[in-house]
Order: sequence, then structure tokens, then C-alpha cells
Amino acid sequence: MPLPTTSPLPSHRTPVPDVRRRPDRDVGPAARLVALPQLEDGLPPTLADVDDHLARIERARRAQFDALPQSPDNVVAAAHRRIVARYVEQVREARSRVRAGTYGACARCASPLPPKALEREPWQTVCTACDPGLR
Repeated sequence: MPLPTTSPLPSHRTPVPDVRRRPDRDVGPAARLVALPQLEDGLPPTLADVDDHLARIERARRAQFDALPQSPDNVVAAAHRRIVARYVEQVREARSRVRAGTYGACARCASPLPPKALEREPWQTVCTACDPGLR
């Protein structure tokens, strides 16, 4: 039996709203994203340079946190604020490790953290042997 050439369903469609970001207004949390400083050539050569890089990340994350709406009734917005606040705290802790001279060592076993892991997340505290989920 041949298939019908026309659809038995109505051909009208509900228009889809245009949700693209317009330059004249901010829309949602994505409009408040702040670019994080990126490393171009691996980890900085000195601890002072690492601390400077971490300070730039801290400022960017803090600006991101400050721009997020305070909506205690909106569980998604509240969770987003908690996550960004945790990142700010992790970066501050990394800067403390730089000043204490323990930056780059695993907090559990004291083995050196791989440079590639620190390039990816300069606030990382444990090695992949101590936390296999980091691989």
C-alpha cells in the first residue's frame, strides 16, 4: 500500500519565540558570564606569577558572583551562586598555598601535581592517584 503524500496532521505550527540574546538587554545568567584569564604558555615560571594569575582568576570569579541574581526562591540561581562562591574559595585557598610554599603538592600524599592538571585547574589540591575522578 503506498504511503499518503500529504500529512493527516494540520500543517500549522506554533511560532517559536526568538530567545537569542539581544544587545539591548541581558537575558539570564549566561548574560553575566565573565571570561577567566587563560594561560598561553603553560604555568607561569615563578610562584609570584602563579599568584598573579590566581589573583586575576579570583577577581573574574568574584565579578561573576557579584553579577549573579540573589534569588533564594529560585533553586537554580541559588545553586549557581553556591558553585561560583566555592570556586572563589578554592582560588583563595590556592593563593594561600602559594604563600605557604605548598602550592603544586597533593594535599593528601604530598606528591607533585602534574603541570597539565594545574594548567587546567590552577586551584587543584589533590593528585589523580588520591582522587581518580580527576583523570
